[in-house]
Amino acid sequence: MADLRGLNLLRNDPVTAARVIAQAEGGDMDAQYAAGLIYAEGRGVALDLVQAYYWLTRAVEQGDSDAEI
Repeated sequence: MADLRGLNLLRNDPVTAARVIAQAEGGDMDAQYAAGLIYAEGRGVALDLVQAYYWLTRAVEQGDSDAEI
């Protein structure tokens, strides 16, 4: 499970964004949800609604009801 406690403070931090996205790519449901938010809000990455949708959908497929659109 990804440690996402500091995510709400994440603004334009590419290092943290890359770490969370790597965890998402590894299949971590919480990180997938967080990656969706990172891309949806452009937190440390360029805003990308396609990637946001992709990661939120992956999280939903694993059972994360918070990620439902």
